[in-house]
Amino acid sequence: MMDDETRVIMLESELAKVRNELTVAYMLGYEAGKKEHALNSYIPYATVREILKVLRHGDSKHPGEEWKTVSPHVHMLAAEVHIDQLSIEGRDREEESGCYHLAHAIVRYMFALAQYMGEVPMVHKEEV
Repeated sequence: MMDDETRVIMLESELAKVRNELTVAYMLGYEAGKKEHALNSYIPYATVREILKVLRHGDSKHPGEEWKTVSPHVHMLAAEVHIDQLSIEGRDREEESGCYHLAHAIVRYMFALAQYMGEVPMVHKEEV
């Protein structure tokens, strides 16, 4: 028999997996049969998967939703670094994650947009 703390950790891990699967399903358009308004009607599945890979990599590198503690303009500057890596230096993928620099930039812009839209509070911490 496992102790309560171990059981909670195990259940949280299972919940995180289910949340991820539901997020993917929602993004792919299985929400209430509304496929005509699905994200994959506009963005190919492989692109969504690449963005999710970036998010997973970021979550393991910066756990605890650390992105919410960074100002939107810092996210936008970080996105521009990824764009420069692609357009100026000609590198398609980031070495550490193996993901496309463009996907990293998109994620950083999405974080900034979420903050500007009020989905998460804006902060004034200037670190990445």
